[in-house]
Amino acid sequence: MENLPPEVLSHVFAFAIPRHGYRDHYVSETTNDPQAELSLVCRYWEQVVIKTPQVWSYIHLSRNTTEKTLRRRIELSSRESLDVRVDVGDDADVDSSTTFPDLYDILLETIDRWRSFVFQGTVSFQRMLKLWIPKRLPNVVEAGYYGLIEDDDEGLELCDNDTGEFQEYRFKPWTAAPKLRRFAAETAGQFYFRDCPLVTEFAVSDMGESWGGNSDVHSWHDKWEEYFILLASRCPQLEVLELSDSWDFDCVDPMGWTRTETKWPRFPHLHTLKINAVGSASTIPIISKFNAPNLKTLHLGDIHY
Repeated sequence: MENLPPEVLSHVFAFAIPRHGYRDHYVSETTNDPQAELSLVCRYWEQVVIKTPQVWSYIHLSRNTTEKTLRRRIELSSRESLDVRVDVGDDADVDSSTTFPDLYDILLETIDRWRSFVFQGTVSFQRMLKLWIPKRLPNVVEAGYYGLIEDDDEGLELCDNDTGEFQEYRFKPWTAAPKLRRFAAETAGQFYFRDCPLVTEFAVSDMGESWGGNSDVHSWHDKWEEYFILLASRCPQLEVLELSDSWDFDCVDPMGWTRTETKWPRFPHLHTLKINAVGSASTIPIISKFNAPNLKTLHLGDIHY
């Protein structure tokens, strides 16, 4: 590749930088610094990398990031849109750090250029998330939230562990993302947006953790119904919905579905529904009640209709 002209090589390098990582739960250390890896190959590559703003458009902020490195990457990215990943690790370590909050403030100065935003890490309480998830994401079109909350996963679940009652949020959503199109989260309760009318794709990777621990007080039917009411109100343009889990679970009392005539909310634009790793007792009632007149593609586990 030493014989390639710089304009061709820079185009190749741009493809080497991750841009669509909002569905990635975990980014290993080997991919945290792709710019440095390219620069270390040879002097010619280093020169091309430095002069290619697209190569610097991916910024991974972690406890290992230095102020010098962050400022240099922001400078070399020029006016390019940025794909940002904020990795707090364990916020107990962040609390003891005198540099991470300052680095985050530096990164926030570029927020108008953020094209995608991913949060990952562990926090002690849900309110701590407000320190690392901005109140506004003006130009973000893709986002992913993969946070663990040590206080019994407070705020991640949609149902209270003590009563089993459905809860929209223990804390009001705080983020406005008017241009957001695609969003993925570890649990359904991590939907912290108060303004996101353009969302067309929504994916949850761990529905089992979203329901809480008490399944006796509140019927599973009502939980699913209220969850879809929530989605329909917050994502009126939803086109693709994916609900997954790491293990097969049945979270529906099949008899409960015969005791109600309630109509589920309508999803007028939804054309693709994917339900992965959900038990048959849940899947059949969900499909029978789901109100999506324009549904064209249905995935049930490995089965594609």
